[in-house]
Amino acid sequence: MTCLTFFIPHLAQILVPVCIEGSWFVYSFGVSEKEVHVLDPDSSQAKSKDISVLNRLKRSLGLVVAAKFGKEIDFSSFGFSVADVPHHSPNKVCDSGVFVMTFLEHWSGRLAVRLTEENVGKYRVLYTARLCNSAENSKFPDSFANLQVPKRAQLNVGNA
Repeated sequence: MTCLTFFIPHLAQILVPVCIEGSWFVYSFGVSEKEVHVLDPDSSQAKSKDISVLNRLKRSLGLVVAAKFGKEIDFSSFGFSVADVPHHSPNKVCDSGVFVMTFLEHWSGRLAVRLTEENVGKYRVLYTARLCNSAENSKFPDSFANLQVPKRAQLNVGNA
């Protein structure tokens, strides 16, 4: 079997956000190590450990890679592990989306920022400002034109 990194050298991982019944998590396909890491902000990880979802995703991802790059990749042979990531408190499940957005932006085999219950609100503000200010956003009126995206230093979120 041809290794995916051989014909796509810049591709080290494939991050796939998943939502099941309102709970968000990420499957990170480590291409070179042939490992799937689950990044789940829910400490129980009940939904992300549903192997049927992961197996369907592996098959679908294999089809996408084959269609896009013309190579067969056996994602079903990839191992599975649970990544050491921060968890939201059980009574704040609505934060799973903010956690997942942060995982998607800062995951490189480890989380490159410090995400805690105390600073998750600052990330929520950051993502809201980015969405409202996006050049692709045509749904909001010009009244959002003066909304400024907070700078990293102003957020005081810190690095890991």
